[in-house]
Amino acid sequence: EDLPDCIYVVDPKRESTCIREANRLSIPVVALIDTDSDPEVIDYPIPGNDDAIKSVRFITQLIVEAILEGKKESPLVSKEREEKNEEDKPDVEKFEELEEKIVEEEEKELNKNHLRKGRGRQ
Repeated sequence: EDLPDCIYVVDPKRESTCIREANRLSIPVVALIDTDSDPEVIDYPIPGNDDAIKSVRFITQLIVEAILEGKKESPLVSKEREEKNEEDKPDVEKFEELEEKIVEEEEKELNKNHLRKGRGRQ
C-alpha cells in the first residue's frame, strides 16, 4: 500500500507519535496548532485553536474543500485517471465522515478535560 502524500493533524501535541512517524517517513505534515505545540516539527502549521470544536470544524472543512477543488481542477489529472471508475474519484462522504470523527474525538477530549478541571475546583 502506498504512503499518503501528506497528513492533516489536529492537536500535534496529542498526536506526537503520528507526527514523529510522518517525519521519519518524510511525509509532509499539515497541522492545526496552537501555542502548546512545537511548530518546528510541522511542515505546514496552521495557527489556530486546536481545542475548540468550532475552530477544528471550520479549518477542517476548508481543508476538505481545498483538497476536493484541487483534485477537480488539477491539470495533472491524466485521461487515464479520468477514465477510471467511481471508486477512484474523491469521496466527499468519506471526508465528511472523517471530519465528524475528528469532531467527535475532540468533543470527548474537551468533555474529559472539562470534567478534570471541574474536579480540581471542588
